[in-house]
Amino acid sequence: MKNDLEKMVHGMGTDLHVTIAGTRSFSSLLDECSRDLRSPTVSSTSIDDVFGTVEKLLHGSTAMQENTSRFEHRLGSTNQEINRLRTELESLRQNAMHDELTCVYNRRAFDTELAQFIGNGKQGPAIHLGMLDIDHFKQFNDNFGHPVGDRVLRLVGNQLNAVARVGVSAYRYGGEEFALIFCGGTAEQAHELTETLRLSIERLVLKDSRSGERLASITASIGLASRQTGETAADLLDRTDQALYRAKNSGRNQICRV
Repeated sequence: MKNDLEKMVHGMGTDLHVTIAGTRSFSSLLDECSRDLRSPTVSSTSIDDVFGTVEKLLHGSTAMQENTSRFEHRLGSTNQEINRLRTELESLRQNAMHDELTCVYNRRAFDTELAQFIGNGKQGPAIHLGMLDIDHFKQFNDNFGHPVGDRVLRLVGNQLNAVARVGVSAYRYGGEEFALIFCGGTAEQAHELTETLRLSIERLVLKDSRSGERLASITASIGLASRQTGETAADLLDRTDQALYRAKNSGRNQICRV
């Protein structure tokens, strides 16, 4: 993409210089013809001299038109190329901010957006943060293999995407840990939506893809915290992590809210 952009800019620059040179040349020709026509000896100028001036103007205007047409064509092509690069860049940006396995936003997106929402601790919109950990995830990999573990991650990712909406974003924080950022709304509303998510995960049943045999149930522990006045992103994340650990240490498959 960088190489394509450099070539496009270089081509535009070359064509622009040619067009500018042509414009200057045509401007000089106009000045020359004007001087010839305003000359004190114009009354003695022959018809051939007049025709010569007309021919010079004709050739000059034709060349100017050709240069302008070429530049207009280049502008049209460049506009199409810019739109293509913009679409490609947006696609790359989206890919860079999404987790390929679970289709939720990734850790990079989480760090970026939480920092944007909170800033440097200044007062802003109400922010609630949820951290979710799949209970006993290591057992899925140990008992059934990593492909089944990946399937569990995808299933949980689907549930997170199902609750995501305007003001609610879901992220894969790392490994079997996920995050939810609530921008706006009340703490109670954040808790209700998080409980809806927990219950939807609890209803998941992991089955053997070939036999249909039930392998295991899936549950998650969740820590939830609301941003306090002047609190930074790091402070809020630390409190939410503490709430998550309390949920796990208190029997799992529950929400601990601080």
